[in-house]
Amino acid sequence: MSLVNFRWLGDTGLALCGQPENSEQWETVKSWGVNATLNLRGESQDDETYLESIGIEYYYLTIITNPSAIWDVTE
Repeated sequence: MSLVNFRWLGDTGLALCGQPENSEQWETVKSWGVNATLNLRGESQDDETYLESIGIEYYYLTIITNPSAIWDVTE
């Protein structure tokens, strides 16, 4: 199962990836040891009930898009 740009951030226990698109991808992420997700997308939210049912804690922090500000969330 391939997820867009999935990578662990060294030995921090943190990972980054593109948005999982379905339950199979979420369950794959869970099997890799992910137990929480932080949604930074302003346009949509994930199914918090489903994620919690498979043991993934869900956090939502919307990022307001500002075209004059250019920054990289990975920094």
